[in-house]
Amino acid sequence: MFQGRDTIIFYLSDHAQDIFQSSNTYGHRCSKYGVEIPFMVYVTDTFKQKHPDKVKLIAKAVHQPFMSDDLIHTLLPIVGIHTKDNLESKDLFSPKFDTHRKRVYCGRQEYKTP
Repeated sequence: MFQGRDTIIFYLSDHAQDIFQSSNTYGHRCSKYGVEIPFMVYVTDTFKQKHPDKVKLIAKAVHQPFMSDDLIHTLLPIVGIHTKDNLESKDLFSPKFDTHRKRVYCGRQEYKTP
């Protein structure tokens, strides 16, 4: 569908599921497993050819800790939109991305990366 097009596609789920991982039950739970959501970035061959620098930034970010509520700080710059409100420390593809900032989920639990 996107063959020959300069395209980047982002996919992320709106929530995760804790399926028998933290206890003998399943569902939307406030656990590490319940908040880790799938997040994928797909780029076409044309995008790779036209934006090799962006492809490298995306590849470097593969195992970085990220919270989806910071997505706007990542989406806008990667497509060339810059605003005064963008925070590079929350831009997953920025060299200034803060991998050590505190990430709290469910209002109380700090997320620790492996």
